[in-house]
Formats: sequence, C-alpha cells, structure tokens
Amino acid sequence: MHPIRRFAIVIGWVCGLALAWHFMGADILAWLRLAFFPDMPAPPTLSGSETLVTVLLSMLGLGGLRTVEKLKGVSREKWRG
Repeated sequence: MHPIRRFAIVIGWVCGLALAWHFMGADILAWLRLAFFPDMPAPPTLSGSETLVTVLLSMLGLGGLRTVEKLKGVSREKWRG
C-alpha cells in the first residue's frame, strides 16, 4: 500500500473520531457531569470544528473523485500503458 494512501486513511479516521467526540462524546460527557457531579466546574468549550469539517469533506471529495475515475476507466494504471 502506498504511504499516501495510508496517510489518507489515518486522516479520515482521526477526523471522523474527532467529529464524533466533538458532536456526541463531549455532549454526553457534559450531561453525565451535570447529572452526577453538579458541583464540578465545567470543562473548556470545544472549538475548531470548522477545520475538522473542512478536512473531512475534502478527503471525502477526493475519495469520490477517485471512485469516479476508476468507474470511467481513467485510473493511474492506464496511464503507464
């Protein structure tokens, strides 16, 4: 497997997990904190989701373009002749 391909897979997983934490995990943890430890101070707010969404959507777009290239038969393997 090409190193760039491995890198893209890792970035996809990292972005996916970070978005899951940002939109679900942090809210569930905040709810549990309020339910069971109401006197505990609130954690700092999360920011930076715009960057995560931009990177994730860019990776998904590139993956979609690659799929279209393969379906049309214009993949890199055909260039080498």
